[in-house]
Amino acid sequence: ESCEIRQYWNTDNIAVIQRNNDREYQEECIAILKEAIRCRLRSDNNTAIALSGGIDSSSIAALSNKLLRSSDNKQISISGLSANEASSPESALVRKAVSSLSKSSVLITPEVVNTLYKDIVAGMKRFDAPQVYQNIFLVCLYQTAAQHRLNVLLDGAESDTLLGLGGHYISHLFKNREIKSALREADLRAENTLNYPGGKYELIINSMRAAWFPNFTRACTYAIRKRFTYKRMLAESMIDPSFARRIDVLGNLSRAYEQVGYGITRSINEMRIRAFNRPFMGLMPVSTDMMSSAFSVDLRHPYLDRRFVEFSLGLPWDQKNRDGWEKYILRKSMENLVPDEIRWRRGRDHVGGEYQETFLRLIYPELEAIINDKGNAVFAFYDNRAIQDLYNGYKKNNHGSNYLHLLNLYGLHNWINAKNLVK
Repeated sequence: ESCEIRQYWNTDNIAVIQRNNDREYQEECIAILKEAIRCRLRSDNNTAIALSGGIDSSSIAALSNKLLRSSDNKQISISGLSANEASSPESALVRKAVSSLSKSSVLITPEVVNTLYKDIVAGMKRFDAPQVYQNIFLVCLYQTAAQHRLNVLLDGAESDTLLGLGGHYISHLFKNREIKSALREADLRAENTLNYPGGKYELIINSMRAAWFPNFTRACTYAIRKRFTYKRMLAESMIDPSFARRIDVLGNLSRAYEQVGYGITRSINEMRIRAFNRPFMGLMPVSTDMMSSAFSVDLRHPYLDRRFVEFSLGLPWDQKNRDGWEKYILRKSMENLVPDEIRWRRGRDHVGGEYQETFLRLIYPELEAIINDKGNAVFAFYDNRAIQDLYNGYKKNNHGSNYLHLLNLYGLHNWINAKNLVK
């Protein structure tokens, strides 16, 4: 007999779920998510939750509390705060989540970077591959878990992809001539999710264009637009132009986008399944798993449980987005389990940037030496002149988002030297 190789699972046969009412959807959501969490709580020690002030991680914390009531193990939350709590809404919600959902907690601030600096650098050198996602905030969480001998850490990754629809559903409502519903959702989405009421007009115009612009023209127009977009992205990426041509970055990006498909799909659910199947879907889990394993932490993602993925992708659109709210079913399911301030929060600020900048200040002398050494191995991949310009801007306190390239450069330098790849 011969061996047969086949794909373990795919999204081809996921159909729209039909239940009698909202309550049945919500009960099923809790049951499947609870089972996904239970499977990931297996440990011979206490488990940790990466707890933020958002609905995703708070839901995991609330359900894991229930599951651990009869267990000898306990749940410990690890959370990050801003150095300026008074002006940080995220920090206030983190404290609310911790006080409501965690019996034992570890709280860190950007000051922890000074303590963990050497461990962070050592972790960068242990990555299995060059890491393009140098998230110092997450690395601090993972290293803190390791210090407290918490080798299992649950997070809320990819809930946005599975339980949200972005603005695509409004385009489909226009396409299906549900004009009143489309206008209402655009208005409420701008207010509740985007936290920018004036954004509804742009949302309406873009949704109408997506709904009624003929699909057969999109392959050409998208190809042209994306080509320009990718060229801009390439310039902003600081990648050395000759290296980019050698590995055909533009061609690979175009082919990856073509795999996703163009234009509006036949249904809202088909659009979300297509988004889930995009080649970039694995970037975040792979990156975070690589970072956590460098500190001997087993990172687990309950929302990526296959059963929960199938359930989420099969939900009718109005269970995911309703009244302008993303993840509507999760917010409703967590009633009386998660504080209302977290369930119905508008907008979000991130504290991670403070941790990144604290780390950059610590590596400043070493980073300057790397950048000034034009013969450094990293400049086989990075454009030295672009990096110089970025670094000079950073020194003048022009801290745009592009400064993260400096972290990536530093991480690559450490990885190359740790692996003895310098010729």
